[in-house]
Amino acid sequence: MRPPVKRMEIAGILRREICSGRYANCNRLPVEPELALRLGVTRKTLRSALDLLEKEGIVDRIPGKGTFPVRRNASEDRSIFLLIPCSDYFLKSDYQTRTIIREILSGCLQEACLRKAHVITLPVTSDNKIENFDEAVLDHLPNGSRVIFYSNWYAPIFPVFLRKQFRIAHIHHLTYQHSPLKRFTDQWICCKADVESGVRKLVARFAARGCARIALVTSFLETESYPAKAGYLLGLREQAQEMPQLMCDVGGVNEPPMLFVERLCRFYEETRFDALIFGLHDSLVLNFAQTLNWNLGLPENVAIATLFPYDYNNKFIPAIPYMSFHYESIGIFAVQSLFQDQYKPQEIVFSPQIGLPE
Repeated sequence: MRPPVKRMEIAGILRREICSGRYANCNRLPVEPELALRLGVTRKTLRSALDLLEKEGIVDRIPGKGTFPVRRNASEDRSIFLLIPCSDYFLKSDYQTRTIIREILSGCLQEACLRKAHVITLPVTSDNKIENFDEAVLDHLPNGSRVIFYSNWYAPIFPVFLRKQFRIAHIHHLTYQHSPLKRFTDQWICCKADVESGVRKLVARFAARGCARIALVTSFLETESYPAKAGYLLGLREQAQEMPQLMCDVGGVNEPPMLFVERLCRFYEETRFDALIFGLHDSLVLNFAQTLNWNLGLPENVAIATLFPYDYNNKFIPAIPYMSFHYESIGIFAVQSLFQDQYKPQEIVFSPQIGLPE
């Protein structure tokens, strides 16, 4: 039997519209013929979607009068708003970020289900450009709403979060210690993925295997808030023998990922590193009949680990080690923290999982 996908899709659209305040100034939703026409579905499909929303307590359907959004204040509402940059973000964003967001969403949904709450993914722009932020999207949310978001992409609209007195769970992997954004993040629950300690451990593992020229190749190395460089330098200082600092910022944002290979090969020719820690925003196009070293244009004796678990890490034999965080668990924790009786701003640090052959 084919699952009723369409009614669930329409229910999701209406749920987001209602919870984001689209009908805040209306006594009721548009009449069924008008609503069905706008959504491009039959009245039967629309009614099935409204049945779902009525069971969730989002709408009241009164025969002969219409469908009405249920009014609640933020403390009574069971909604969790997961912010995303735009509506097609899960399809068009870079591999790394959309994977993390997908895992966070999975964790949020698991915990919300247990609490009889619901998660609403809320796009804040129509084109993935923060300068085109639609302030009305957040203005329609009740003050004190529960909001979860990942990274500091939303930094320009942090003041809006404070003005609306949102209960925030901010998931990130950054260092805000010397950042002007610290005045905002100090007022929220922050779930930090400890990238710095992960990179430090990768360096230590490579050094234990006898590697003496360990390289770090990724993006944002000169961005103060990105902690990979700090972890790398600390890892080198902790080694008994003095090691050279071999770092290369390859850019890579909004670029074809295979440009990384050209830059990496040039860097190898210049430095002759014997171990590589690298991170990319997108997944490489690879020939799995060959090794990863072959695909990257590197000698087979260069040891490799990645800063993120890509889709190819476990497709090679032996598997390519990586640093990872259980973002599902972080999503679960974020929802739990937002439903506490007392919202208490704090930073919770999540440790990475590291896998390297000894």
